Amino acid sequence: MLGPDALRAGSAGLRRWHPTLGFDVLAGAVDGGDLSVDPWIEAGAVPIVVGGDSGLARREASVLVLDAHPELAWLTSAVEEGAIAPERTLVAGVRGPLGVQDELEAVRALGIEVMSGDELRAAGPGEYSERVLARTAGASCFLSVDLDVVDPAFAPAVATPEVAGLLPHELITLLRSLAGTPFVGFQLSGLVRSLEGPAQITSVLAANLVWEMLALRVLSAP
Repeated sequence: MLGPDALRAGSAGLRRWHPTLGFDVLAGAVDGGDLSVDPWIEAGAVPIVVGGDSGLARREASVLVLDAHPELAWLTSAVEEGAIAPERTLVAGVRGPLGVQDELEAVRALGIEVMSGDELRAAGPGEYSERVLARTAGASCFLSVDLDVVDPAFAPAVATPEVAGLLPHELITLLRSLAGTPFVGFQLSGLVRSLEGPAQITSVLAANLVWEMLALRVLSAP
């Protein structure tokens, strides 16, 4: 759904220097093309996968998810297959109608911590980063961001929009609060190119979020 070409087009206006963090975001970064991520992982790279299921989440890493939906089916399968450690997994930003009454309780019953969208906004970046640290206990982390965590006024071209989401600057501030977290991989998903308008609002946002992930990659370097 989120094609690399859309991301490349949306990133046309980005520059290298991060004025807030004070370094070259693109230093050491490589566009791996539309190829398998496996060779890059084997080479020791910290991959950022755009669209789809990267398969990067693995049990030895803590998993941080920013998503409008609890993703019960995916999380249940991942826990049952041993792909993620539920005690080191945090899902934040969940909001909107649920498929069944006890969906959030079912996610928590897996051992996964859940923060609703209202909780996340009330907590802010400081408390969010504290909860991440408490949950992950300093372990390496994999971060997955679904664009539907953002309010559809700012990210309209997503598959499953939910009202009352995060503002772009709120999400970016949350990402920046994770500076210093030892990330082993990132994933950005959710954009549907066929729904994108001529202004490429969602693609531009997606490109900027990947740019922030690249900054986190730099700060993760030993």
